[in-house]
Amino acid sequence: MTESSSFRVIIVGASVAGLTLAHCLDKAGIDYIVLEKHKNVDHVSLGGFLSVQPNGAQVLSQLGLHDTVAAAGETITVCHTGFPDGFGFSDYWPDRLHKRFGVPMTVIRRQELLHILYSSLQDHSKILMKRKVIRIGHTDTGISVWTADGSIYHGDTVVGTDGVHSVTRSEVWRIANSEKPGFIPPADKTSLVIEYAAVLGISTGDTGIKRGEQIFRFIDGSVIFLFGGKDGSVGWLLVQKLDKKYVWPDRPRFTQDDAARFCEALLDVPIWRDTKFSDLWNRREQFAIISLEEGIVQQWNYGRIICIGDSVNKMTPNLAQGANTAMEQAAGLANALYKIVKQGQQTKKPSESEVSNALGEVAKKHFAHINTINQGSYFLTRMHSRQGWAKTFYGRYIYPRTAWGVVPYLAWLFSDSVAIDYLPLPANPVGKAAIARAAAEAVANGKQSTWNWAQRSTVVVGSVLMALGASFWFKPF
Repeated sequence: MTESSSFRVIIVGASVAGLTLAHCLDKAGIDYIVLEKHKNVDHVSLGGFLSVQPNGAQVLSQLGLHDTVAAAGETITVCHTGFPDGFGFSDYWPDRLHKRFGVPMTVIRRQELLHILYSSLQDHSKILMKRKVIRIGHTDTGISVWTADGSIYHGDTVVGTDGVHSVTRSEVWRIANSEKPGFIPPADKTSLVIEYAAVLGISTGDTGIKRGEQIFRFIDGSVIFLFGGKDGSVGWLLVQKLDKKYVWPDRPRFTQDDAARFCEALLDVPIWRDTKFSDLWNRREQFAIISLEEGIVQQWNYGRIICIGDSVNKMTPNLAQGANTAMEQAAGLANALYKIVKQGQQTKKPSESEVSNALGEVAKKHFAHINTINQGSYFLTRMHSRQGWAKTFYGRYIYPRTAWGVVPYLAWLFSDSVAIDYLPLPANPVGKAAIARAAAEAVANGKQSTWNWAQRSTVVVGSVLMALGASFWFKPF
């Protein structure tokens, strides 16, 4: 559809989720505006690198953006993993992932992805900068948003994509508690916890790291992982276990001196081949420290308001799924809005109850899928940082012998991934569409499993270990 409907979506935050949603709404012909509190979309001086994986790549492909993102980033082909006792191994699971889904695992600077999402939008007048949202309220005919500069914006639904410190989420809580006390689960207000911090850095020059490499260095109490990017740049993260657990809204405050202290304690740690962490630290271009929130909010919506992305679910970077799940949620929300606004050529705008029900279905549909990914990230973070004998043993002795299962695990993780329903699927779809297609092809071709007895045995043993471990290794968000 090319003509914009009279239904208007107000997006709070020009984040990955917010700008992806803007693209989805553009394709649907649904009107929108984006309110961003900063003066530009790439306001963060150091957003670090992020990984675009098949579930996020699917959405970008449908929007016609994946080729641009892949060209701007670097394709990861191999993963090296090192341990404190000197043992290390390499596995080409990123390359197998590429072959399995038809898209490469791409690492790209967060600012660059945001720039691509912003610059490729058709109408930049819809992206309003320096608009800090301070209040949201329902009206008789829709919903209104007030900003710090005195402006008021009117629409039919508000979508909070404004990150972990979400004003939109706070407004959902305020309005719901006022109009329907008890609607918001009490646990939601303490659902985010902080047990780790991360120092994000970018190094350039002769670091000894090659393009297309992903490296994990397991350490007791921390993990260093990095990507070899273009032009000799290396994006790295030091994920550090903190001395205490913080429960939201209590959170630690860090300085650059804290970041330097964490890093300088690990200068002699070997990374891979002859490279030590000091080689990266001494060639740092920039670095910053952030706290790593973990958890998921149960209630994402109220009335005409919904939050998606980091505003309701936050995970550590160890599974590299934050941006990808944000794009998925944007696609899923766009599907729901398209259904009530455009599908069937409705002659009138949907009512408040229709909007509220649609938003509730989006939250319900995505919660279990996102929670599963959150739990996977939770476990990996503690396996990488060798927390407890069970995870230490699993990481050192089981994972190196079952790394062939990374791609099947990710395929399972992506099995509930969302595509944009009203746009053509890519050549190699991900999620339920891919499962249906693969099953149909297997039946049509009469194919049987080609796994040998050793692989079958490993799957059985691994499944038993996962089943036993899930009860006390995974955190029930």
